[in-house]
Amino acid sequence: MNFSPLPLLLLVVVLALNPFKGLAQEIIGTAGRSDTVANVIVDFTIGEIMTQTFSNSTNILTQGIHQPVFQIVAIDEELSIIPSFTIYPNPTPDRLHFSFAEGESIEFRVLLLSLQGQLLASHSFQGKGSLSLATWSEGVYLIQVDIPSLQHLLSYKIIKSH
Repeated sequence: MNFSPLPLLLLVVVLALNPFKGLAQEIIGTAGRSDTVANVIVDFTIGEIMTQTFSNSTNILTQGIHQPVFQIVAIDEELSIIPSFTIYPNPTPDRLHFSFAEGESIEFRVLLLSLQGQLLASHSFQGKGSLSLATWSEGVYLIQVDIPSLQHLLSYKIIKSH
């Protein structure tokens, strides 16, 4: 019987080098950006972790490396308080009504869009209002409600019936 040590040697080399693969600096994804402000170029990649920060009176410099393991520890979000907003009736043959709960007098703008994103109509209201869809054909439309004072944009899908 003729035994060749080459396959065994190849297996040992592959297994021996495999742990070193995890020690390399890696990028989780391709998301990132490059910005230039006042002749300073800043490049970053999603997945970078901070290792050291330097600062003076006008600049902050943070150096980092790419993390090889993706792990979310915690996400803290500040929840803004958006008053209840109602659109009715849906589907509608004619008029669409908009209102905030409890008579809130908040300024808002309603954008009527086609499903392709084409702006069909735009109207501003205070607290409540209505929009006639009588001239529009049957179908599905998008409504975006822009609330500038709350820096919020609401999106709805509506159906224009006959």
